[in-house]
Amino acid sequence: MSFPLVAAPETTVLTPDQDWMPTTDLSLPRQMKIGALENGIRYVVMPSRYSQKTVSLRFELQTASNQTWLVANEADLNSRSLKEALVELRGKVLVNDKVPAAPQSKLTVILVGDVQVRDAIDQIDIVFGGAKIGNSIPGRLFAEKPTPSLEQPMDNETSAQPVAANIYLKTRLTDDQEDSKMRRKELTASQLADDVLMARLEKQLLEANIGLVVVEMEESWSRQQLVSTITVALSNEEELDSAKIIVAKVLEGAKNGNVTADEFATQVQLRHDLFKRHLKVSSSQQADGIAQAIRFNRVYVQPSDELRLFEFHIAHMTESDVSEAMIVNWSKGTEMLSHVTGQ
Repeated sequence: MSFPLVAAPETTVLTPDQDWMPTTDLSLPRQMKIGALENGIRYVVMPSRYSQKTVSLRFELQTASNQTWLVANEADLNSRSLKEALVELRGKVLVNDKVPAAPQSKLTVILVGDVQVRDAIDQIDIVFGGAKIGNSIPGRLFAEKPTPSLEQPMDNETSAQPVAANIYLKTRLTDDQEDSKMRRKELTASQLADDVLMARLEKQLLEANIGLVVVEMEESWSRQQLVSTITVALSNEEELDSAKIIVAKVLEGAKNGNVTADEFATQVQLRHDLFKRHLKVSSSQQADGIAQAIRFNRVYVQPSDELRLFEFHIAHMTESDVSEAMIVNWSKGTEMLSHVTGQ
């Protein structure tokens, strides 16, 4: 499998008021504006050509220990003004008339949609610029999980088939380090390795006539480490022990890598197709993507540049790179857990 050689996206030089976003060799979208208000609240404004008279608003609070509280608000500008939408968001955020905060916490307002950048920044300043910042955060705010990670560009299809038991495989992909083109290449190899492993699991379980619902993967940050979790969902609790034996065998094989050219080509094509399907995203998806990038201390790269980066990396990658990533990821520090639903 090969794609035409492409140049990596050009680097955008950040202005002084953007220096809270990581500065690397990756590009921010040229239309994106980043800054901070006098009270310390940061903002991101991203005009979107796919949003007609709509805006997606997010407020993200991130503590020094990476606990995250994300508040969302969607608005139709045909029925209300941008200021009214921002006021509504502020109303959802304030606790005892103050923005909840703690030492070293990060507060960010994200706005994506059919807006003029300058006007949007002015409205954010009017609504949030005078907000009082608190010195404590109620623990109840973190009871609701933030938007799921977008690190893995997967289709979110939910099976109607009930799940009786799950097997979880966890491993560390990487430590928290500065985002860059090289780091994205390493992550691409790791993600392809996980794709190959999931395909092997699915094949072996189906060949053994195990009642398989789905094999899926999610990535998340835990204690400054990117953790990959592969979930094998089963429809029959009685097959759990048999499935665990098969999973353990496939996992043992992963320690040797041995990714074939066909496996590499298949998973590259599937990911490439997925990137292409996700080129056009809604303002809501973009807002969640920006929030996720901030949460993981990454540079937000819009879908078209994500595709170009993927093609650039794949043009300089082979199955050997994916084999090496599989060996590194799954040869140490791996956990296998199981759970019967309803217990």
